[in-house]
Order: sequence, then C-alpha cells, then structure tokens
Amino acid sequence: MTRERIRQLIKEITKNTDNRLQQTEKEDNLTSRATPHSFRHGLANYLLNTKKWDINKVRNTLRHSNIAVTNNYLTTNKKELKKLQNQID
Repeated sequence: MTRERIRQLIKEITKNTDNRLQQTEKEDNLTSRATPHSFRHGLANYLLNTKKWDINKVRNTLRHSNIAVTNNYLTTNKKELKKLQNQID
C-alpha cells in the first residue's frame, strides 16, 4: 500500500467520524472522548510499533511538517508504558 493511498484512507475515515463518534458516545454513555485525532494517533503507534516503520516514513504519511510532532507519539507511548509499569509495581 502506498503512502498516498494511506493518506486517502485516513482522509476518508476521518471525514465524518467525529459526528458518528459523538452519536455513539451519547447512545452508549461512553465516558472517554474518541476523536479523529485519536485514530491518527492510533495509526501512528500501530505503524511505529507493530509494523516497525521508520519514524520518517510515519511523519511523511501523516504529513507532519516537523519530526518533533511525530516524535510526540513515541513520547506519549513511553509515558503510557511507564504509567502502566508504575501501576504494576
């Protein structure tokens, strides 16, 4: 799958997702807020951690102009892992 196709899929997925998510949240009384951004975040983490993509490839796919923005996904992931580890300890 090409990067351009992935970009197209992301755009298609996020186009009306926010409204659908809000409706589902109300219907199911969900307490956490899901957003199109959370899908992008999840995709980035999936590509970085599961598919072992290079961070620059992920940056280009998500069209981040600065690598530091993409690096935030890694930082957040490390913080979440540390939080889980602290709960276990």
